[in-house]
Amino acid sequence: MGKSVLSSLSSKVFVSEPTILQNRKALGDKDSQTLVTLEMETKPINFMPIAGCWEKVDDEWRNRDGTEFIPIQFSDIRRKEIEAKYQEKYKYGTQKIRSTSFEYPFSYYHSQAELEEELLQLVSEFSNLASLYTIGETHAGNKILVLRLGELVDGRRPLLVPQVKLIGNIHGDEVVGRELLLVLARFILEESKNNEEVRRLLKSLEIHILPSLNPDGYSLKTRNNKNDLDLNRGFPDWANLGQEFETLSNCREPEVKAVMDWMRKNDFILSASFHDGCSMIIHPWDDSPACTPDHNAACSEDETFQELSQIYAFNHSFMFKGKCPCHNEWFVLGDYKFENTETVHNGMQDYNYLFTNCMELTIELSCEKTPPVYSLPTHWNNNSKSILAFLAAANSGVKGLVVDIEGVPVLDARVRIKGIDKEIITSHTGEYWRILIPGEYLIKAKKETKVGILESEWIKVLVKKELGEGSVRIRDIEIQRRELKNKENQKFWFVAYNAKVVVQEDQVSVFQQEIWGENGVYSPRKMHEEIKFARRLKSFMEERISGRNILSTGWNIQILT
Repeated sequence: MGKSVLSSLSSKVFVSEPTILQNRKALGDKDSQTLVTLEMETKPINFMPIAGCWEKVDDEWRNRDGTEFIPIQFSDIRRKEIEAKYQEKYKYGTQKIRSTSFEYPFSYYHSQAELEEELLQLVSEFSNLASLYTIGETHAGNKILVLRLGELVDGRRPLLVPQVKLIGNIHGDEVVGRELLLVLARFILEESKNNEEVRRLLKSLEIHILPSLNPDGYSLKTRNNKNDLDLNRGFPDWANLGQEFETLSNCREPEVKAVMDWMRKNDFILSASFHDGCSMIIHPWDDSPACTPDHNAACSEDETFQELSQIYAFNHSFMFKGKCPCHNEWFVLGDYKFENTETVHNGMQDYNYLFTNCMELTIELSCEKTPPVYSLPTHWNNNSKSILAFLAAANSGVKGLVVDIEGVPVLDARVRIKGIDKEIITSHTGEYWRILIPGEYLIKAKKETKVGILESEWIKVLVKKELGEGSVRIRDIEIQRRELKNKENQKFWFVAYNAKVVVQEDQVSVFQQEIWGENGVYSPRKMHEEIKFARRLKSFMEERISGRNILSTGWNIQILT
């Protein structure tokens, strides 16, 4: 679990309640079925929004700008209520993914050459549904291959059809996921002929399967890549918030950079990465400034992540029981709850949520990293229904388009849901998706351009269906220029410019002397002095350059830093 010692400076920002506390309408009348869990023992959890300028010093998170974020605490009772909800839902074994007669001849672990041969064979057999592409190469020159499944694969993705991804073998010596993803691909393609559930998946999703992110480590029978680095400790994290992609991807391992670029070029909304060495399901946060030795940390969509985890667990052979057959202790379902559990810093799962539109679960499949080949059919039977049910959950919540007043789709607009601090960025065709549990939501879109701000009104949306039962296609969100009025009731448009302004050093010095006196920063030499100087320079620009009464002329000039 992540540890954090928060700054003791006097400047503090208290966090408001997230959706996990606000959206109590989610279950409607079903709450009465889950109240039995109220008497169960609960544990406190910390929540903190995705904000701040963080750095890690001696494994402790600290805010570089001097602001101390005080996380709000809440109990994990909602998690227990969600678990009770799924116990009720599945108590009669009502899994939606029916059993099939599909059998796969598990007889060996595939080498990299055999893996590539199998993927090519699938494309050859099912060219109408499958295509193969590479997202990069490893240190050793192995191709990182992805199999894409879905209707119209060789053409454009149908509008508003979401993309999902499954990733295996990020650690070279954890091999069960690698094999199961190969089998899953064949299962989906073969069952598409006569299995209605599978046909529905292929029609409503574009599925991307990456069986081996670390083929070098697999060949070397080691956890790390050929450069002896752990790929799941090599992604940007909280310390990189606000950076451009070129900066984020600089000096990363080729496998990590390939995955980051892959995410940037696609519109993934749901993902699972498969590991081995234990049996558990993890979701954000792996590491967070809100984590402490005594308290867990959660994001503002904790309820949705919990439901995704329960969907996987209750379609699994034993995960819903909370224990695996080979261990007596309870395993983790949610996020790291125990102090002796390893903190995953710079992990791929948190990167997905911090920097993309994608929600990812980390799923530990097997307590053995490389179990005997004869056990692979058991692992397939344990997990196959879970994976299919998890994929189906991508068709949940809301989806739609953001357009301008002429109906033209707007790319890179920010879609916000009230109560959730994570914003979604629209695709190049103006699409957005949001996986949501049942409840009532307010949605709006916004985009800042070189000539102003485009913004929509709040739209109320009611989500009635459970995860996996379909999404709500809401009306297009129309964004337009924001009309404002000054004190004289004159209309004007909000316009923002990026301006380079050159100021005299003595002007800034006089400004600081007037306000801070001997505490002014005149020749910054250390990082904290540079940060303080930049903040005071911004104050100088806003007060002495932009002016405070300029609205009377019909213009609003804002200095952006």
